[in-house]
Amino acid sequence: MALKNNQFNSLLAMPAYHKRMISIVVDEVHCISLWGRDFQPAYSELDKLRSFVPLNIPIYATSATMSPPILAEVCRILHINPVELIIPNATDTSALDFVYEGAESTDDLPCALIFVNKVLDSQLVWRRSQEILPTHIQNSVDYLNA
Repeated sequence: MALKNNQFNSLLAMPAYHKRMISIVVDEVHCISLWGRDFQPAYSELDKLRSFVPLNIPIYATSATMSPPILAEVCRILHINPVELIIPNATDTSALDFVYEGAESTDDLPCALIFVNKVLDSQLVWRRSQEILPTHIQNSVDYLNA
């Protein structure tokens, strides 16, 4: 897992990085509970992310397939206050619009950590970033396999 990488930990601990960080997003968060115990123990260690960043940076946990018991476990693991939960009644994504707003410099790039299940997926995400970013800032985006 990325948290076992010293370079990644150093980045997460940098106040300059915190200034540009807007949130931590964990998609398919139900996997923390379903896979975290046996299949992928590193998933159950995602709570350590909180120790690297200030409390004012929120953790967003998303899943379309999370039962109430799994939701409770995820809240416990990620230190999410149940009072602050937003649980929609539907998972209709037809209203979502994905837009790329051109980045001209590295200052225009948002800070993001994208967690995926497979090494190949991380490479595909990186390759797509290389396709859409201007040549002079492509080297500002990279991937890490843990």
